[in-house]
Amino acid sequence: MRSLFFNKNAAHNWLVPWHQDMTICVNQKVELAGYSKWTLKNGAHHVEPPTDVLDKMLTLRIAMDAANHENAALKVLAGSHRHGKLKGTQLDIYMENATEADMHICTMLAGDVLLIKPLLLHASEKAMKADQRRVLHLEFSATVLPAPMHWAEAERISGPKN
Repeated sequence: MRSLFFNKNAAHNWLVPWHQDMTICVNQKVELAGYSKWTLKNGAHHVEPPTDVLDKMLTLRIAMDAANHENAALKVLAGSHRHGKLKGTQLDIYMENATEADMHICTMLAGDVLLIKPLLLHASEKAMKADQRRVLHLEFSATVLPAPMHWAEAERISGPKN
């Protein structure tokens, strides 16, 4: 449904705080119950859908380069996706109660694939050793969105729906 490319390196070395991926990219803004927090990013409409849409999604992260603790490999909190959308104080409370055993650093070799759910809490630090760390991020979904809304990238590939 969407593809992103991340390239963390010496010139682009950013920190990503703990978060869940809660927006989807769609072809148009349509006022529908359960769809909120509309934004426009690089000319594309993004919206926070109902939880059941996010629950039916899967993200594949393909490592183009090795990822480890020195170059800011992705960190995840195991099982956090089972608690739904965590916002504001809910997220703060969850993070306060998370244990070291819950957190995993997803070290990867080039070519490895990591599968995650969008609501899995994840983060990454700034790289200590700013080697290039490229990731191809692919989002898949089993959901057909309510008309006239469609997945933006699917529409770009197959053409507009009638």
